[in-house]
Amino acid sequence: MKQRLKINLAVIVIVVLLALLLIQVSDTRAKVKGWYNFDKAQDLLKALSWLKAHSHPEDVVLTTWTLGSQVATYADRKVLATSKVYPSEIKSVAERYRDISRFFFAQDQAEALKIVRKYRVKFIFLPKKFEFWICRYIGACRLVSESYQAWGPQQENTIAAQMLRNQISKKFSLYYKSKHYLIYKFMGDV
Repeated sequence: MKQRLKINLAVIVIVVLLALLLIQVSDTRAKVKGWYNFDKAQDLLKALSWLKAHSHPEDVVLTTWTLGSQVATYADRKVLATSKVYPSEIKSVAERYRDISRFFFAQDQAEALKIVRKYRVKFIFLPKKFEFWICRYIGACRLVSESYQAWGPQQENTIAAQMLRNQISKKFSLYYKSKHYLIYKFMGDV
């Protein structure tokens, strides 16, 4: 009798745990469906496939570190930084984060070119919905709205703004354009 009671209790506990697990999984799936944009994901994969097909494995790509992992993984290209940082890399990655921000928020092409040459960048991979919050890494948020969702009043001269409008010098050539992404090629010597 005691044995049967223990088995029944164990079955009830397992059923309850499975029910809780199913609720958690369905809640997670609903949240993922709400924020995950399949059109944007497909567009990203197309852009990364294009980059892989039209660049060399040794080419360096400058992009935001939030896209760095995808560029490194799917396009198999070198990037300045990714969102994954190991403790031994903190100082060098912090410098790269600042340099990425300095490039996109540079108001002087010469400043942007220093960064391109420092890392021997060949391509710039830019999301059309620009990640304005990266301004915090270099104290350039005066160029951005308070919500980090749009450019502030002094945005006109930044490299990112010029690239988003495709009004950049001939040193950078727009090679790929899709609904969500732009890929520029640096046309100078690195």
